[in-house]
Amino acid sequence: AYASQVSSTLIQGDSHVIGAGKSQAVLSKVWNKVVDAVDSVSDNTGLKR
Repeated sequence: AYASQVSSTLIQGDSHVIGAGKSQAVLSKVWNKVVDAVDSVSDNTGLKR
């Protein structure tokens, strides 16, 4: 999904800013859950982002 590609790019780009790998991993998990939710809603409703 488009949001997944954007989020992975943003997370990779921010990794050097965040610094700590552990916090990045937590943020990645949380963000991925958000992205999955958005993707499932948009898929179910047929909306294009």
